Amino acid sequence: MRNRPHNPDDEGERKTHSQLPPSITTGDFRDKAYVEAGEWVRLTNTIVWAIGGLVLPICAGALGFGIKEVQYRPMMAVISLLLYSFWVYASALYRTSAVKARNTLMAIEESWSLPLEMCLYRQQGQVGMKRFSVFYVQRISLVLLVFVWAFLLRR
Repeated sequence: MRNRPHNPDDEGERKTHSQLPPSITTGDFRDKAYVEAGEWVRLTNTIVWAIGGLVLPICAGALGFGIKEVQYRPMMAVISLLLYSFWVYASALYRTSAVKARNTLMAIEESWSLPLEMCLYRQQGQVGMKRFSVFYVQRISLVLLVFVWAFLLRR
């Protein structure tokens, strides 16, 4: 058996009230809610950027191929616009969810009465709701992509 630190549970010892985590003894589960909400914000960002990591190169390739091969332009336009629209739609869904999680995180940080410089989410605010957030840039670039394809299809 490998060397491990002493664990009272291994020997069947009961933990006293002072040995239990604060959330169990006080009924305050803000720390757990904070961890879960933070994980959800990170997960939504990962999902949105993972989709983008797949969609953007495919759309760029479709655009390049459509510029070079005129007979395939309509098909490439449909493929790239559908994929890019899916990414924008997924971003909208996860953005809504991330906003709720960030609200929870900011409320918990405020309830802990920590100095502002120790409150990451309160300092950042609602990143996804800002004017030049990823979601707004996605929508603008989707409109530009539509115009580029409209121009190419008319040629």
